[in-house]
Amino acid sequence: MLDTTNFDPWINHPTNIRAEVDHHLPDGTRLAIFALNDQDRARSLHVARFITAMQRGRNIDLAFDEAPLRIWTMQSLSDALRREGFRPIEWWGGLKIGAKYDRRRSPRLVCVATRT
Repeated sequence: MLDTTNFDPWINHPTNIRAEVDHHLPDGTRLAIFALNDQDRARSLHVARFITAMQRGRNIDLAFDEAPLRIWTMQSLSDALRREGFRPIEWWGGLKIGAKYDRRRSPRLVCVATRT
């Protein structure tokens, strides 16, 4: 079983800038996360970038992280699995039992495959 994010609906209408601001942790720490994402469709690449600000008392720490993520569609994932000797037998839209895959709405793309 392979569980991935379903980029199909998201990549056509991306939310490239979002923020979770002023999250309070139980110890009094304040946290803000800013996401600044980009897509390179020609290379099937999503670049997730995050700036994190953490305040503990009077101290503020800033961090930056970047992760290049492969954009998979059902077809591109199926092709890659077949090249590596696997045969997809089921596709699901999430990990809940019976979560049907809908290319435009499913949050996940889950493939069950067997080795050929």
